Amino acid sequence: MSTFKVFTEKDLQNYAWDFVTDLADRSLGDKACVVFLQGDLGTGKTTFTKAVAGALNIKEEITSPTFVILKRYPIENMGEAFPFENLVHVDAYRLKSYNELEKIKFGDYLSNPKNLILLEWPEMVEHEKLESDIYLKFSYNDEVGKRVVEIG
Repeated sequence: MSTFKVFTEKDLQNYAWDFVTDLADRSLGDKACVVFLQGDLGTGKTTFTKAVAGALNIKEEITSPTFVILKRYPIENMGEAFPFENLVHVDAYRLKSYNELEKIKFGDYLSNPKNLILLEWPEMVEHEKLESDIYLKFSYNDEVGKRVVEIG
């Protein structure tokens, strides 16, 4: 597992740009690309999602979907080679099981290979149907005053 240290919001934006650039090389499988964003409150999961949206040229304001659970943002102007058409932001903090995701037709989002899904709090909805393609763990190191993103 590699780590990325974030001292400023600009560092996180730079990492998000690199993350999106790497996604452009991903081949489309038969399902969405699922990225788990795990970490305590305030460690940068939603801030990272905002930075990814910025790197994807999404102009719509990105807010945490804590109460609506899921928000979909169309990805435009990334060029024909970019494999994704939608950024799907999920916040599972208030959920108790994967079944609650099924109630909002999450399976439809999961089965579409043109979706890039960023899922906050994946531990709340653990299920054999839900696997990550990319796993990012966010933490805050008080000793050195910086956020750390572990990439797995």
